[in-house]
Amino acid sequence: MFASQTALMALMALQLFNAVFIGTIAGLGMLWFQDVMRSRPGAASTIFANSISTGMVLAGVIQGMLSERLGRIAVCWLALGLVVKEKGNAVVALGCDQVQTRVAWAERAWMP
Repeated sequence: MFASQTALMALMALQLFNAVFIGTIAGLGMLWFQDVMRSRPGAASTIFANSISTGMVLAGVIQGMLSERLGRIAVCWLALGLVVKEKGNAVVALGCDQVQTRVAWAERAWMP
């Protein structure tokens, strides 16, 4: 009983980190869409929300096909490969000038 309670508490604590991470990523994604479509923030929010739903559906189909043909471990290797690839792309794409521009734009958007 003690081990399962400890595991449950650890899982609940990790969910807090998970919520902060997802909230941050979703907020940055929404900010990016609205930055791209400055004249239509409502449309940007709708496209962002719909793209998340579409991405989850497609990811489920791809994950199912991959795990059926190559096994479950292939999905883990693919996920690891995508993380490594995207981490490199993010470092290259977000130079200091772009980060400062986005921060300055965000400050202007939120400050009265």
